[in-house]
Amino acid sequence: MNLVQSKELAYWVGVAQSDGYNKKKTYFGVSQSRKKYYNKIILKVGEKSKPMLLKFQKISNQIFKRNAKCHKEKNQVFSFHIGIKSFIHEFSLLNISFKDPPEPPNWCLKNKKYLGAYLAGIIDGDGNINITRPKYPQCKIRISGGYPQINLKETIIKKLNCHAWITKSNNIKSPNDYRLEFKFSPKNKEFILKNIIPWLQIPHKKTKLKKYSRLRKWSGKRESNSRLGISAN
Repeated sequence: MNLVQSKELAYWVGVAQSDGYNKKKTYFGVSQSRKKYYNKIILKVGEKSKPMLLKFQKISNQIFKRNAKCHKEKNQVFSFHIGIKSFIHEFSLLNISFKDPPEPPNWCLKNKKYLGAYLAGIIDGDGNINITRPKYPQCKIRISGGYPQINLKETIIKKLNCHAWITKSNNIKSPNDYRLEFKFSPKNKEFILKNIIPWLQIPHKKTKLKKYSRLRKWSGKRESNSRLGISAN
């Protein structure tokens, strides 16, 4: 089986790189004479992120021809495991890696639809939609991570034609957290509406972007957050 470039695979990669983790383990078989190993992508989410998990499961089973199931764990945590050992070579051919920070495959950089689906996966996994300045509202998209997302920042600047920046957390409990941010603006409005929003699976993130876009007067007249019906938090 050969993996092919698609919006589905692009979204899958975005989720796997952001909210998933790659678990590898070497072990001995029953005979204790030969080493074996497994390689899995594991996703664990809370109730609010379950739609993303179900989409990830559906794409996984379609692409990899599997019948993997989601599992409910303690404290309303849902998990999904998919073995990828058989596809490591194909991931390499398609420039797909699972290291941190996230890096889009090179084929996503050449196609707006693929890049949009990939960024939707990243935003569903590690993103946050933040409305600031109650009097003159702005919409910021934040992507959190444990390392500075330099390559992802450069991709957003170049492909979405907008400013993007990285800040480090000043939270003592999370000293190594970084935030990549960019604004939802007239410069990237068309790209976000056509290529990112349709692929977002987490309802509150998708709803917030759609509502801001629909009610914001892009001609330049600014509206308040109360008019937009969006919380600043």
